[in-house]
Amino acid sequence: MRPSTLMNAVPTLVLRTPLLHQVMSGRYLLLTFTGRSTGRRYRTPVAYRQTSDGIVFSTDSPWWRNLATQPAVGLLLRGRLRQGIAHRISAAGEAATQLGYLVAEVPGYRQAAGLRAQPDGTVATTELTRAVVEDRHVFTVQVLA
Repeated sequence: MRPSTLMNAVPTLVLRTPLLHQVMSGRYLLLTFTGRSTGRRYRTPVAYRQTSDGIVFSTDSPWWRNLATQPAVGLLLRGRLRQGIAHRISAAGEAATQLGYLVAEVPGYRQAAGLRAQPDGTVATTELTRAVVEDRHVFTVQVLA
């Protein structure tokens, strides 16, 4: 079993449990997507922020490429199954801004995303931009009614 599978097992279990999901579901959701080569369905927990336009999340894992060709996703969001369409934010400035909001709103996300903090604990815009240019991909999800 891969380390990422083990690391995702506990959050996945918590988010799928009706009596426990509230512990994490304000900041994490389960994202389900289809593999572009295999056609298999995959599920992974992701930190998110909700906006007036939908959901924003980021990843540095290679699975993001699946969303480029198969943007239809499933969401287990706050205990409810939803459907959505994922779009990668390609403009580095906008992606960095959205990543900054994620860092500010989700405790521990800066460390999990491997972002360096300034002495005051904030993350500089240059660090956010570096991350989205080098290896971090930011997505919006339009949640369907």
